[in-house]
Amino acid sequence: MSKKVCILIEQLNGGGAERSAGMLSKILTNLNNQVVLITLFDDIGYEFGGKLINLGNYKKGSRNFFSKYGRYVQLKKELDNRNFDVILDFRMKNFTVREVLLNWLVFKTAMVNMVRSYHLPYYFPKPYWFSFHLYKNYFGVNCVAQEIKAHVEETIGLPNVQVIYNPIDVECISAEAEKKGDYDDDIYILAVGRHHPIKQFKELIDNYLHSTLPQNKIKLLILGDNLGNKYLEQYVKNVHGDQYVIFKPFQENPFPYYKHAKYLVLSSKNEGFPMVLLEALACGIPLVAFDCMSGPNEIIQHEHNGLLVENQNFNALKEAMERMISDKKLYEHCVLNAVESVQKFSLEKIAKDWKAFLEPLNKV
Repeated sequence: MSKKVCILIEQLNGGGAERSAGMLSKILTNLNNQVVLITLFDDIGYEFGGKLINLGNYKKGSRNFFSKYGRYVQLKKELDNRNFDVILDFRMKNFTVREVLLNWLVFKTAMVNMVRSYHLPYYFPKPYWFSFHLYKNYFGVNCVAQEIKAHVEETIGLPNVQVIYNPIDVECISAEAEKKGDYDDDIYILAVGRHHPIKQFKELIDNYLHSTLPQNKIKLLILGDNLGNKYLEQYVKNVHGDQYVIFKPFQENPFPYYKHAKYLVLSSKNEGFPMVLLEALACGIPLVAFDCMSGPNEIIQHEHNGLLVENQNFNALKEAMERMISDKKLYEHCVLNAVESVQKFSLEKIAKDWKAFLEPLNKV
């Protein structure tokens, strides 16, 4: 039976959580649910399914306090009028007072806290005993990795936690990857993400420059927005690495960059369930990544589709980056297994998981 589903998120552009929200809206629409995706800010870049309500248009997208308050008033009106069966809440929940007011005054239906990161303060306001009482009666707390689920259960003690992985549309990504991209014919390895300290791009650059890759004419391409701070670009110039390190902003279609890379490297402090790893594999390239919390060890099969490196050991990361180039047999083996290894995250598999999860809701 069809469900009336609301997907609530700050914006629909710029990161893995936002891309997965758009993908989920299409999955749920294809399952014959009535899906409405509500964004709080006017930043729409990813495809989606169902109907979009862009509350970011209110007050021309201003992010001051009164404009944000006005958008939440508009949100209440939309939720009251539409009578959803469930709300999948992707928002950050790091302001306790706001979350109390929303749960007390605005959210009047079955709720799911969509937890997309191992860093729990993003999704559970402190103190955690308060979060326990706030979310214990939710329809569910959905995590994107088993390590996050275990962390939530151990830290907060919630009983209603489950895992449904982010899906990957392998056929769509493969087709997009074949399109012409704005890249040179350089040989390069790829890192993807905003220039946020949590991605540790500075440390990645240092280790790359001290590896054998530059002398082998293999460049490092970092694909992602600099968030208005050109610190990394200036740092690369200061250490005379600008002939080896390339910066590109986010692209509407990033996948040609993936396909033409030797491999993707991930150097983050922590993650949730890094979609860039699935996207790289779908494009047929292997991975080199820290075994950080969380996600990489649920995606990477060591020496099968990539190399899983001891967490935060940058010397080991540098050695793995070099090995993925020098060990031709390993590289070819990982390339051969890349696409096949993401089938367990396919749209069909994840659609079945969501159908089973939503089944207990009251019939419309």
